[in-house]
Amino acid sequence: KGKDLNPADVNSILNYGTDVQASMERYSNTFLSSVRTFDSGEVGTLITDLLHELNYIDVDELEQNAFVRIISRIPILRTLVMDTKKMFAKYDLVVNNVDKITNKIKAGRVNSIKDNASLQTMFDSNVDYIHQMEELIIAGQLKYKELNEQLAVMDGNPSAYQDYEIADLRDYVNRLDKRLADLKVVRFIMLQSLAQIRVVQNNNTTIAEKA
Repeated sequence: KGKDLNPADVNSILNYGTDVQASMERYSNTFLSSVRTFDSGEVGTLITDLLHELNYIDVDELEQNAFVRIISRIPILRTLVMDTKKMFAKYDLVVNNVDKITNKIKAGRVNSIKDNASLQTMFDSNVDYIHQMEELIIAGQLKYKELNEQLAVMDGNPSAYQDYEIADLRDYVNRLDKRLADLKVVRFIMLQSLAQIRVVQNNNTTIAEKA
């Protein structure tokens, strides 16, 4: 890693670690776009709606009107049982609503389980990226120490060097220090992402448990 840092190449600092960052960003963006947005609050609302629909059904009313369905076949009594048909139409609607809500709850559970598996893949990948970032930081720090020692030698014997050589190396060392600080920030953010992934996984587990 440290061999990529060359004071003679002004772009070597700009390019240091960019391949890891670019790969990490591409993976994260692709992954996040595939994860479904389904929260435990939504599942809770669906379950509440389901209970409301089930409570709407009056079993006694259904049993009583089973007999009325039979007598509705008698012409003289047909007009007396028209409301019965409306009542059963109402229950058909309730059953349809129950089916729709139940399917949504099942979908939420299935999606949550799938997403948790995908999130674990992302978690493991982020751990790998963090390790790569740490390798870059360590290699960069060793190179920074080496160049600082070289700069100290040059400062100690300036007559042996051109002024621009000392200035260029000092500028390179300062830029390297800033680049390492940037990489440490990225590493910190990646570490925080691990905790965030666990929060989402726990939320998905709650959804699956409710469904």
